[in-house]
Amino acid sequence: MSEPDPLAGSSDAPLDDPLDDWVRVVADDLQLDPDAVDIALLLDVARDAAHGVVRPAAPVTTYLLGLAQGQRHGDRAELRVLAGRISALLAARPGADAGPDVPEED
Repeated sequence: MSEPDPLAGSSDAPLDDPLDDWVRVVADDLQLDPDAVDIALLLDVARDAAHGVVRPAAPVTTYLLGLAQGQRHGDRAELRVLAGRISALLAARPGADAGPDVPEED
């Protein structure tokens, strides 16, 4: 008998968003709070790193951001502060235009 696919969803709970579902599955497996993940912010940082440096900078930069947040036991507010620091580094790179966008807190 095969293991159930955790990404397949249940018959009574359709997938709203595959990315949200994936984050919930991974966060649960890693014993993390999925609500602590700011997907939009991470995608913005990844986009800005990919466009401001080179494409492989996207996953490496978001990993470093997560590592820094974890070491500080930070919350979403701390994540935004750290992302702002990365944005400043990207904006200071030679040839950078107006700089990357970090979404404002809701």
